[in-house]
Amino acid sequence: MIAIVLLWSFGYTSARYSLTHGWEPLQFSSVRFVLGALIFSVVALAKERSLRIDRSDCIYLLPAGLLGIVVNQIMFNVGLSLTTAATVALIFGTLPVFAAILTWLLRWERLSPRHWVATGVSFAGVALVALGTDASISGDLGGILLTLGAVLTFAIFSVSVGPLMRKYSVYRVSALVTIAGTVPLVLIAIPQLVGDNWSEIEPLAWGGLGYQLFMFVGTTYLWFVAINRLGASHATLWVNMQPFVGAVFAVIILSETLGSLQIAGAIVIGLSIALASWRRLGRRAPA
Repeated sequence: MIAIVLLWSFGYTSARYSLTHGWEPLQFSSVRFVLGALIFSVVALAKERSLRIDRSDCIYLLPAGLLGIVVNQIMFNVGLSLTTAATVALIFGTLPVFAAILTWLLRWERLSPRHWVATGVSFAGVALVALGTDASISGDLGGILLTLGAVLTFAIFSVSVGPLMRKYSVYRVSALVTIAGTVPLVLIAIPQLVGDNWSEIEPLAWGGLGYQLFMFVGTTYLWFVAINRLGASHATLWVNMQPFVGAVFAVIILSETLGSLQIAGAIVIGLSIALASWRRLGRRAPA
Protein backbone atom coordinates (compact mmCIF):
# COMPACT_ATOMS: atom_id res chain seq x y z
CA MET A 1 0.00 0.00 0.00
CA ILE A 2 2.94 2.38 0.61
CA ALA A 3 4.19 1.66 -2.92
CA ILE A 4 0.69 2.31 -4.29
CA VAL A 5 0.48 5.63 -2.45
CA LEU A 6 3.82 6.87 -3.79
CA LEU A 7 3.12 5.77 -7.38
CA TRP A 8 -0.40 7.19 -7.38
CA SER A 9 0.69 10.44 -5.75
CA PHE A 10 3.20 11.26 -8.47
CA GLY A 11 0.65 10.14 -11.07
CA TYR A 12 -1.35 13.36 -10.62
CA THR A 13 1.69 15.44 -11.48
CA SER A 14 2.76 13.38 -14.48
CA ALA A 15 -0.77 13.24 -15.89
CA ARG A 16 -1.32 16.98 -15.42
CA TYR A 17 1.96 17.73 -17.21
CA SER A 18 1.09 15.43 -20.12
CA LEU A 19 -2.42 16.89 -20.50
CA THR A 20 -1.05 20.43 -20.62
CA HIS A 21 1.77 19.63 -23.07
CA GLY A 22 0.05 18.08 -26.06
CA TRP A 23 -2.18 15.17 -25.02
CA GLU A 24 -5.96 15.36 -25.23
CA PRO A 25 -7.72 13.82 -22.17
CA LEU A 26 -9.40 10.82 -23.86
CA GLN A 27 -6.51 10.32 -26.27
CA PHE A 28 -4.15 10.05 -23.31
CA SER A 29 -6.24 7.62 -21.28
CA SER A 30 -7.25 5.38 -24.20
CA VAL A 31 -3.64 4.85 -25.37
CA ARG A 32 -2.61 4.06 -21.81
CA PHE A 33 -5.39 1.54 -21.29
CA VAL A 34 -4.88 -0.20 -24.65
CA LEU A 35 -1.24 -0.82 -23.77
CA GLY A 36 -2.19 -1.81 -20.23
CA ALA A 37 -4.83 -4.27 -21.45
CA LEU A 38 -2.29 -5.91 -23.76
CA ILE A 39 0.24 -6.27 -20.95
CA PHE A 40 -2.29 -7.72 -18.50
CA SER A 41 -3.67 -10.13 -21.10
CA VAL A 42 -0.25 -11.44 -22.06
CA VAL A 43 0.71 -11.97 -18.41
CA ALA A 44 -2.59 -13.67 -17.55
CA LEU A 45 -2.47 -15.99 -20.58
CA ALA A 46 1.16 -16.87 -19.91
CA LYS A 47 0.38 -17.85 -16.34
CA GLU A 48 -3.08 -19.39 -16.64
CA ARG A 49 -3.65 -20.15 -20.36
CA SER A 50 -7.18 -18.80 -20.13
CA LEU A 51 -9.21 -15.65 -19.44
CA ARG A 52 -12.52 -17.47 -19.07
CA ILE A 53 -14.91 -16.66 -16.23
CA ASP A 54 -18.43 -17.82 -15.39
CA ARG A 55 -21.16 -15.95 -17.25
CA SER A 56 -22.85 -15.09 -13.95
CA ASP A 57 -19.76 -13.13 -12.89
CA CYS A 58 -20.22 -10.62 -15.72
CA ILE A 59 -22.59 -8.78 -13.38
CA TYR A 60 -19.48 -7.68 -11.48
CA LEU A 61 -17.11 -7.43 -14.44
CA LEU A 62 -19.11 -5.06 -16.64
CA PRO A 63 -19.86 -2.39 -13.99
CA ALA A 64 -16.23 -2.48 -12.90
CA GLY A 65 -15.04 -1.91 -16.46
CA LEU A 66 -17.64 0.67 -17.48
CA LEU A 67 -17.71 2.72 -14.28
CA GLY A 68 -14.21 2.07 -12.96
CA ILE A 69 -12.44 2.69 -16.26
CA VAL A 70 -14.63 4.42 -18.86
CA VAL A 71 -16.57 6.88 -16.71
CA ASN A 72 -13.73 7.22 -14.22
CA GLN A 73 -11.14 8.09 -16.87
CA ILE A 74 -13.38 10.59 -18.63
CA MET A 75 -14.09 12.40 -15.37
CA PHE A 76 -10.54 12.15 -14.06
CA ASN A 77 -8.67 13.31 -17.15
CA VAL A 78 -11.11 16.06 -18.13
CA GLY A 79 -11.21 17.20 -14.51
CA LEU A 80 -7.43 17.22 -14.30
CA SER A 81 -7.24 19.33 -17.46
CA LEU A 82 -9.52 21.94 -15.82
CA THR A 83 -7.89 22.29 -12.42
CA THR A 84 -4.52 21.76 -10.76
CA ALA A 85 -2.97 18.41 -9.88
CA ALA A 86 -2.71 19.49 -6.22
CA THR A 87 -6.47 20.19 -6.08
CA VAL A 88 -7.32 16.84 -7.70
CA ALA A 89 -5.02 15.04 -5.26
CA LEU A 90 -6.74 16.71 -2.29
CA ILE A 91 -10.23 15.83 -3.56
CA PHE A 92 -9.20 12.16 -3.79
CA GLY A 93 -8.91 12.29 0.00
CA THR A 94 -12.65 11.59 0.05
CA LEU A 95 -12.17 8.08 -1.40
CA PRO A 96 -12.31 6.22 1.95
CA VAL A 97 -15.59 7.97 2.78
CA PHE A 98 -17.17 6.96 -0.54
CA ALA A 99 -15.95 3.37 -0.13
CA ALA A 100 -17.40 3.13 3.36
CA ILE A 101 -20.79 4.48 2.22
CA LEU A 102 -20.91 1.93 -0.61
CA THR A 103 -20.15 -0.97 1.72
CA TRP A 104 -22.94 0.33 3.98
CA LEU A 105 -25.41 0.51 1.09
CA LEU A 106 -24.53 -3.09 0.18
CA ARG A 107 -25.02 -4.05 3.84
CA TRP A 108 -21.48 -5.38 4.05
CA GLU A 109 -20.65 -3.06 6.90
CA ARG A 110 -22.45 -1.00 9.54
CA LEU A 111 -21.43 2.63 9.94
CA SER A 112 -21.49 4.36 13.29
CA PRO A 113 -22.97 7.83 13.85
CA ARG A 114 -19.40 9.09 14.09
CA HIS A 115 -18.73 7.88 10.57
CA TRP A 116 -21.72 9.82 9.24
CA VAL A 117 -20.43 12.92 10.99
CA ALA A 118 -17.06 12.27 9.35
CA THR A 119 -18.81 12.13 5.98
CA GLY A 120 -20.27 15.58 6.48
CA VAL A 121 -16.93 16.92 7.68
CA SER A 122 -15.19 15.42 4.64
CA PHE A 123 -17.47 17.19 2.19
CA ALA A 124 -17.08 20.40 4.15
CA GLY A 125 -13.37 20.05 3.43
CA VAL A 126 -14.11 19.60 -0.26
CA ALA A 127 -16.21 22.77 -0.14
CA LEU A 128 -13.27 24.68 1.33
CA VAL A 129 -10.99 23.39 -1.43
CA ALA A 130 -13.55 24.53 -4.01
CA LEU A 131 -13.95 27.97 -2.41
CA GLY A 132 -10.20 28.44 -2.62
CA THR A 133 -10.19 28.09 -6.42
CA ASP A 134 -11.72 29.81 -9.42
CA ALA A 135 -15.52 29.82 -9.17
CA SER A 136 -16.06 29.17 -12.88
CA ILE A 137 -17.93 25.97 -13.79
CA SER A 138 -15.72 25.70 -16.90
CA GLY A 139 -12.59 26.09 -14.77
CA ASP A 140 -11.47 24.86 -11.36
CA LEU A 141 -14.97 24.26 -9.98
CA GLY A 142 -15.88 22.12 -12.98
CA GLY A 143 -12.67 20.16 -12.48
CA ILE A 144 -13.52 19.62 -8.82
CA LEU A 145 -17.02 18.33 -9.61
CA LEU A 146 -15.65 15.95 -12.23
CA THR A 147 -12.98 14.77 -9.79
CA LEU A 148 -15.66 13.99 -7.19
CA GLY A 149 -17.36 11.86 -9.83
CA ALA A 150 -14.05 10.12 -10.52
CA VAL A 151 -13.64 9.37 -6.81
CA LEU A 152 -17.15 7.89 -6.62
CA THR A 153 -16.66 5.68 -9.67
CA PHE A 154 -13.30 4.45 -8.37
CA ALA A 155 -14.92 3.56 -5.07
CA ILE A 156 -17.59 1.57 -6.94
CA PHE A 157 -14.82 -0.10 -8.93
CA SER A 158 -12.93 -1.09 -5.77
CA VAL A 159 -16.02 -2.58 -4.16
CA SER A 160 -17.34 -4.38 -7.26
CA VAL A 161 -14.14 -6.35 -7.95
CA GLY A 162 -14.25 -7.90 -4.49
CA PRO A 163 -16.47 -10.88 -5.48
CA LEU A 164 -14.30 -11.53 -8.54
CA MET A 165 -11.14 -11.65 -6.44
CA ARG A 166 -12.63 -14.44 -4.34
CA LYS A 167 -12.89 -16.72 -7.40
CA TYR A 168 -10.13 -15.72 -9.81
CA SER A 169 -6.49 -14.67 -9.76
CA VAL A 170 -5.28 -11.08 -9.73
CA TYR A 171 -3.91 -11.55 -13.27
CA ARG A 172 -7.19 -12.72 -14.75
CA VAL A 173 -9.30 -10.08 -13.01
CA SER A 174 -6.87 -7.32 -14.01
CA ALA A 175 -6.90 -8.38 -17.65
CA LEU A 176 -10.66 -8.83 -17.95
CA VAL A 177 -11.63 -5.64 -16.13
CA THR A 178 -9.16 -3.64 -18.21
CA ILE A 179 -10.42 -5.13 -21.48
CA ALA A 180 -14.06 -4.54 -20.46
CA GLY A 181 -13.33 -0.87 -19.93
CA THR A 182 -10.79 -0.27 -22.70
CA VAL A 183 -13.02 -1.25 -25.65
CA PRO A 184 -15.77 1.35 -25.01
CA LEU A 185 -13.18 3.92 -23.90
CA VAL A 186 -11.37 3.66 -27.25
CA LEU A 187 -14.65 3.96 -29.15
CA ILE A 188 -15.50 7.15 -27.28
CA ALA A 189 -11.97 8.51 -27.80
CA ILE A 190 -11.90 7.99 -31.60
CA PRO A 191 -12.38 11.71 -32.43
CA GLN A 192 -9.31 12.60 -30.37
CA LEU A 193 -7.29 9.59 -31.54
CA VAL A 194 -7.68 10.55 -35.21
CA GLY A 195 -6.86 14.20 -34.53
CA ASP A 196 -3.77 15.95 -35.89
CA ASN A 197 -2.18 16.90 -32.57
CA TRP A 198 0.21 13.93 -32.33
CA SER A 199 3.13 16.03 -33.54
CA GLU A 200 2.41 18.61 -30.83
CA ILE A 201 2.99 16.17 -27.97
CA GLU A 202 6.24 17.08 -26.26
CA PRO A 203 8.90 14.41 -25.52
CA LEU A 204 8.49 14.75 -21.76
CA ALA A 205 4.73 14.39 -22.18
CA TRP A 206 5.41 11.03 -23.86
CA GLY A 207 7.48 10.23 -20.79
CA GLY A 208 4.43 11.06 -18.70
CA LEU A 209 2.47 8.47 -20.68
CA GLY A 210 5.21 5.93 -20.03
CA TYR A 211 5.07 6.61 -16.31
CA GLN A 212 1.27 6.40 -16.31
CA LEU A 213 1.46 3.00 -18.03
CA PHE A 214 4.03 1.74 -15.53
CA MET A 215 1.97 3.12 -12.65
CA PHE A 216 -1.29 1.71 -14.04
CA VAL A 217 0.01 -1.84 -14.48
CA GLY A 218 1.92 -1.89 -11.19
CA THR A 219 -0.71 -0.30 -8.98
CA THR A 220 -3.65 -2.21 -10.51
CA TYR A 221 -1.96 -5.48 -9.61
CA LEU A 222 -0.98 -4.26 -6.15
CA TRP A 223 -4.43 -2.72 -5.56
CA PHE A 224 -6.24 -5.98 -6.32
CA VAL A 225 -3.86 -7.82 -4.01
CA ALA A 226 -4.54 -5.27 -1.27
CA ILE A 227 -8.32 -5.53 -1.72
CA ASN A 228 -8.06 -9.32 -1.58
CA ARG A 229 -6.01 -9.28 1.62
CA LEU A 230 -7.48 -6.28 3.44
CA GLY A 231 -10.93 -5.69 1.95
CA ALA A 232 -11.94 -2.59 -0.02
CA SER A 233 -12.96 -0.49 2.98
CA HIS A 234 -9.78 -1.19 4.93
CA ALA A 235 -7.46 -0.91 1.93
CA THR A 236 -8.77 2.54 1.04
CA LEU A 237 -7.77 3.80 4.50
CA TRP A 238 -4.14 3.50 3.44
CA VAL A 239 -4.84 5.89 0.60
CA ASN A 240 -5.33 8.63 3.20
CA MET A 241 -1.73 9.68 2.66
CA GLN A 242 -2.13 9.99 -1.10
CA PRO A 243 -3.87 13.41 -1.32
CA PHE A 244 -1.24 15.16 0.75
CA VAL A 245 1.74 13.47 -0.90
CA GLY A 246 0.21 14.12 -4.33
CA ALA A 247 -0.30 17.80 -3.53
CA VAL A 248 3.31 18.07 -2.36
CA PHE A 249 4.57 16.54 -5.63
CA ALA A 250 2.46 19.01 -7.64
CA VAL A 251 3.60 22.03 -5.66
CA ILE A 252 7.29 21.10 -5.88
CA ILE A 253 7.49 19.83 -9.47
CA LEU A 254 4.79 21.84 -11.26
CA SER A 255 5.22 24.96 -9.10
CA GLU A 256 1.51 24.94 -8.31
CA THR A 257 0.22 26.91 -5.36
CA LEU A 258 -2.33 26.17 -2.67
CA GLY A 259 -4.40 28.93 -1.12
CA SER A 260 -5.21 29.17 2.57
CA LEU A 261 -8.74 27.84 2.03
CA GLN A 262 -7.39 24.84 0.10
CA ILE A 263 -4.90 24.06 2.86
CA ALA A 264 -7.72 24.37 5.41
CA GLY A 265 -9.84 22.05 3.28
CA ALA A 266 -7.03 19.49 3.15
CA ILE A 267 -6.76 19.57 6.94
CA VAL A 268 -10.54 19.14 7.33
CA ILE A 269 -10.55 16.17 4.90
CA GLY A 270 -7.71 14.61 6.86
CA LEU A 271 -9.56 15.10 10.15
CA SER A 272 -12.70 13.50 8.69
CA ILE A 273 -10.76 10.42 7.64
CA ALA A 274 -9.11 10.16 11.06
CA LEU A 275 -12.54 10.45 12.69
CA ALA A 276 -14.04 7.74 10.47
CA SER A 277 -11.16 5.28 10.84
CA TRP A 278 -10.23 5.76 14.51
CA ARG A 279 -11.44 2.34 15.66
CA ARG A 280 -11.36 0.48 12.38
CA LEU A 281 -7.57 0.72 12.12
CA GLY A 282 -7.27 -1.56 15.13
CA ARG A 283 -9.63 -4.22 13.78
CA ARG A 284 -8.66 -7.32 11.94
CA ALA A 285 -9.53 -7.43 8.24
CA PRO A 286 -12.61 -9.56 7.46
CA ALA A 287 -12.01 -13.02 6.01
